[in-house]
Amino acid sequence: MNLRHQFILVGFILAAVSGNCSSSDRVGDLTSFVSLSMPRSGAVSPLAILLPGCLNWHPHHTRWKKRLLKQGYAVLYLDSFAARGITKKSVMRTQVCTGSLMPGYDRATDLVKILPNIWARSDIDETKTILMGWSHGGWSVSDFLTMVATNRGKNDLDLRADNFKAAFLFYPYCGIGTLADAGRFPPSTKVLLFHGLEDRITKARECRLQAKSIARKGGDVEFIGFSGARHWFDNHTELVYDRVATLQARELIDAELELVKFSRTDAPSFNGSSPDLIQLYDGVFQ
Repeated sequence: MNLRHQFILVGFILAAVSGNCSSSDRVGDLTSFVSLSMPRSGAVSPLAILLPGCLNWHPHHTRWKKRLLKQGYAVLYLDSFAARGITKKSVMRTQVCTGSLMPGYDRATDLVKILPNIWARSDIDETKTILMGWSHGGWSVSDFLTMVATNRGKNDLDLRADNFKAAFLFYPYCGIGTLADAGRFPPSTKVLLFHGLEDRITKARECRLQAKSIARKGGDVEFIGFSGARHWFDNHTELVYDRVATLQARELIDAELELVKFSRTDAPSFNGSSPDLIQLYDGVFQ
């Protein structure tokens, strides 16, 4: 682990355990920071919520947005960074990635604020909502799911837990101070947690243990580790890109997305699992 990565990891931990790093109280109206893209079909659409990492939006997120729209999902993106006046990559790197600003709880709270209005739209099927989060965004999704499952927040959450059908987390921070570290997820939410086993920024071992803990409490969560893969393994613009791990994660996600679109409760059951899903898991290190 190089010095920069050590600094980032320590920052994540400091953000998680520090009570004064939250900036949610400085955020007012989030409306102008919300982007909602609708598929061309014009039909009532399931909803996909995308939360990128601490350096915000990158080309691999655009790929997922296009892919989800093609599959009939509306795609929601909330720029919590810009809502706090954080627009420069240098500031994101020195203040968000290092953990001096914005723990996952901040972004989770932002999502709590704006989601009821999105669900109220006539062209959104709120009962089929999925979430995707990368790194800091994965931490934010984990905190959000814990808030929904435990109704933990400043006010009662006006969000139905069973609307969240699936969540896909890429190499999140899972350490001390995250809400999920001592929390639980809604039992109706299928969670796939993808982590490179050579990640030196966030720890795969911590996420594996967190997944086991949440599963013991009734959560439907799977930890999926990729041998040799590192942090940002799915970013095709970086040297750390791992095509094999990315394709395996994509196949597993696509299978779950189909189940969500056609309703998990209406999907045929094969001893609790789809044969296609079982086949996809073959060769993936868990």
